[in-house]
Amino acid sequence: MNVKAKANPTIINSKKVVDSHIYTIKKRLKSNYKTQLVGNNLVPFSGKGRISPPVQVAHAVTGEASWYGPGFHGRTTANGEKFNQEELTAAHRSLPFGTKVRVTNINNGRSVVVRINDRGPFAAGRVIDLSAAAARVIGMLGSGIAPVQLEILE
Repeated sequence: MNVKAKANPTIINSKKVVDSHIYTIKKRLKSNYKTQLVGNNLVPFSGKGRISPPVQVAHAVTGEASWYGPGFHGRTTANGEKFNQEELTAAHRSLPFGTKVRVTNINNGRSVVVRINDRGPFAAGRVIDLSAAAARVIGMLGSGIAPVQLEILE
């Protein structure tokens, strides 16, 4: 990850923000999605001074995972890239695109590192939607869902 500290204080929505608390994270992939690190929060913004509410990033989360693949293969994901069910990617409701997450299947202890490139899952109680390849690695293709632990790596 290429992180560059800003040299001067920044004005955001008429408020001066201390420069030691702001870092710009370079644009990832082909999307225009950007974030700033303000304190301990990753804050999405459009690049035109408009800031969305902070995204609270937990270090470890448990919940239920599902997977998606054949019906979505080749379609455009939320960040603008084409979905490839054979890549180690995942959909999450709020983590910034490009975030790396270790997903561990609690039932068998197998884990995989995925990159967030889409939004979802939209089924109640689910915390992440994995690509078919990622689901295969952690042994949940047959069951379709599994209890998992998510660890945010970057």
